[in-house]
Amino acid sequence: MGRHAAGEAPEADVIVDDACAGIGREIAALRLPNLAGVVLGGGYGRGEGGVKGGGLSNDLDFFAITEDGAPEAETVAAVGAALKPISEKWTARLGIDVDFTVRTPWRIRHDQERIMIQELLRGHFDVAGKCGAELFAGVERIGAENLPWMEAARLLMNRGMGLLFALSRSSEPGLENADFVNRNINKCILGAGDARLVARRAYRWRATERAEALGDGLYAKAVEWKF
Repeated sequence: MGRHAAGEAPEADVIVDDACAGIGREIAALRLPNLAGVVLGGGYGRGEGGVKGGGLSNDLDFFAITEDGAPEAETVAAVGAALKPISEKWTARLGIDVDFTVRTPWRIRHDQERIMIQELLRGHFDVAGKCGAELFAGVERIGAENLPWMEAARLLMNRGMGLLFALSRSSEPGLENADFVNRNINKCILGAGDARLVARRAYRWRATERAEALGDGLYAKAVEWKF
């Protein structure tokens, strides 16, 4: 069994394990010719997933890696279309978003200085096809102190957009809208703190280590919310 949730949460770990096993079988049954493998990334892939009432509170973020040398545009589109029904089925079953990001090995190498890719190298869970060690064999691990400043700008832009979306729903009634607003506020706090660390050349790969490095109480509370 994998360790997917932050802290001791065996019920959540079992949910993720069972979902990965089921999704892996469904992907294998498709026999997609240009799909090399699929791994679970994001918080649950690196053991930092959130837990709410014994269940899952974050998205499941899967990365589908195509065969090296396959034409990018048509291959990404074809694999994405084939995986969409699986995404929709498991989103409905689990009550959280189950997403597939399709990437070619060339695109992974091209984007290897992005936080998303570097975190994927350091924490993922094998789901279907080749294991992560094979899928990411040609991707360089870089030190957190060498992350480009553009990553800080990317974080601020993405979380700023999230705040704008939250603002547009802040006056609408209902628990779902309130949860959306709260989620984006906390994500903005986390993104702004992460951007500060990138700019200081002091980013850390674990959320708890980032909270310690920042020494910011608001950021620490947002990490607790995330978990």
